[in-house]
Amino acid sequence: MGRLETVCPVSAGKEECVLSDNWMVQNLQNALDTLNSKLAEIWQIITQSPENFKGGDIWNVIASIHGALQAIGTGIDC
Repeated sequence: MGRLETVCPVSAGKEECVLSDNWMVQNLQNALDTLNSKLAEIWQIITQSPENFKGGDIWNVIASIHGALQAIGTGIDC
């Protein structure tokens, strides 16, 4: 089995570079590009602060619940 050589110049951009005319190699390249894109989206979500995630709505609900639980706890601690 031979080594896979790229058929694009070093100065070519990602969109211009094609590894092979083989449909299987192109399909694999497309799958890996999609995976890379999805992993980048996941990384963006998990590195985002809770206050900024989805406009902060979820964090505001959690903060409200926390405040309510503090009030209940303070009332019980008589």
